[in-house]
Amino acid sequence: MSTPALPCFSEDLVALRVTGEDARDFLHGQFCGDVRALDVGQALLTAWLSPKGRALYLVQVLRADDAFWLLLPAAQAAAFTKRLRMFVLRARVKIEDGTVEATQALAATLGLPVRPADEAALHLVRAGLPT
Repeated sequence: MSTPALPCFSEDLVALRVTGEDARDFLHGQFCGDVRALDVGQALLTAWLSPKGRALYLVQVLRADDAFWLLLPAAQAAAFTKRLRMFVLRARVKIEDGTVEATQALAATLGLPVRPADEAALHLVRAGLPT
């Protein structure tokens, strides 16, 4: 189930930008959520599973006009990005490294505040979104 975009960003999140003509189908094949159903401006909390069905990462996928943004904790971003790139193979997809600056720029573009992690979690609870 997709939801409207997040009410705010946590300062400990990093946004990875995924572009390319195969981005939607590639991401749909990687995550357990229905990425194909996302409309522009919608977000989806989903998981990246191991072949045994164990959750490796929880990821917030945000659909923008020209790209998909993957939001995840900064501490996991490097390992996640490295592993995700292993599965690109022939797909026409570009995965850009997430930086704090890119995350802040995305938040500013969407008109969302960047808040400390505990305050952001409180906003998600108030909005009825999972934390």
